[in-house]
Amino acid sequence: MTQVAYSNVERALLQFIMASGPIKRENLVLIHQKLKAEFNETGLHEHEVAEVKNRDAEDCVEVINDRLRDLGFEIITTRSQDTQEMMYMYANTSTDIAAQNFTAHTKPEVEAIKKMIEKIFADTDGEEQFIITSKEAHGICRSETNKSSSEIELFLRELVNEGWFDTVGGVYFLSTKALSELRRALLDQYGAKTHESDNQGLVNICEGCREIVTRGLRCPNSACNVRFHKKCQANFVTARGSQCPGPTCNIDWKEHDPSYVGEKAIKRFTQYVDIEN
Repeated sequence: MTQVAYSNVERALLQFIMASGPIKRENLVLIHQKLKAEFNETGLHEHEVAEVKNRDAEDCVEVINDRLRDLGFEIITTRSQDTQEMMYMYANTSTDIAAQNFTAHTKPEVEAIKKMIEKIFADTDGEEQFIITSKEAHGICRSETNKSSSEIELFLRELVNEGWFDTVGGVYFLSTKALSELRRALLDQYGAKTHESDNQGLVNICEGCREIVTRGLRCPNSACNVRFHKKCQANFVTARGSQCPGPTCNIDWKEHDPSYVGEKAIKRFTQYVDIEN
């Protein structure tokens, strides 16, 4: 088997992605081009140097992943729920939520994180909010960790800074990083909700891109499981029309007001939560 050259370009790109969190494809390409332009490494054969310089960004990521997969990690691609921009990110590919990159946190803190995620997916009223309020998050953290209010506030800020949660208007929701890295674990634990499944699953899957939807649109027919990201729904309507793709649903989306998934599902938050991009 031919040995693939692994150079300082790959090492530097991996370190950059690990440090930066989700990165847009266009930025990844620019960083990779800059690293190649500065590439000057001894110890490689002439044909290996040519190989490194001829790689594009996607090839470089694949070379890195060949080294990472056996360790349970991978640079994966995902898309922003709001803009559908392609993003690259470093991910733990474990299927266990507790086994993810929470190594900087104590066992009680990890339990608090798990309980917050459980609360986010506990859809008891059918609203599909996929958020947790600051008050609820504080209650869970106090119960699991016995932290003071100021310590809880610092802990929640750390989770946001680490890229696991986003926050706006007094609510917290799972970030692009978290949804991508925890995808398999969430589906294993809570099950998928699609028009091919019954109502037992709690994790919405976009009819367009097949990724998780926690912010987007739902079919106005409450009995229908079709869900979209907003951009995916617009693309679908342009390509295939506004008839709901659910096999037993007769709804025309253009004839109904939008029904939301996520923060906008809660009318009391719509006055200050804007997720439309």
